[in-house]
Amino acid sequence: MAAQAASDARKQRMMAVSTSRLRDFDEIATTRMSSPSVLARTYGENIEYVYGFAVAELARLVSIYIYFGGSRVACLASRSRRACSPSWEVKVLCPYV
Repeated sequence: MAAQAASDARKQRMMAVSTSRLRDFDEIATTRMSSPSVLARTYGENIEYVYGFAVAELARLVSIYIYFGGSRVACLASRSRRACSPSWEVKVLCPYV
C-alpha cells in the first residue's frame, strides 16, 4: 500500500513538472514566434530555401539538357559509328547510327 502511494506521488510530481515545462515552452514559443522580426526571419529563410532549391533544380535540368542535347547533335551531325560511343545514351539519342 505504501509502495503504491509512493508510486502515485511520484507520477503526480512528474506530471506536474512536465505540465509546467510544457506551459513554459508554450509561453516561450508564443512570445518568440509572435514577434515580427522572428516571423519575417522565418519567412525569409523559407523563401531563401525554396529559391535556392529551385535554382539548383533548374541548373541540374539545364546541364542534363545540354549534355544529352550535345550528344544528340554530335551524333546527328556525324552520322558515323566512330563519333558515337556504344553507350545507352547514344542508343537512345542517336537512332540513325
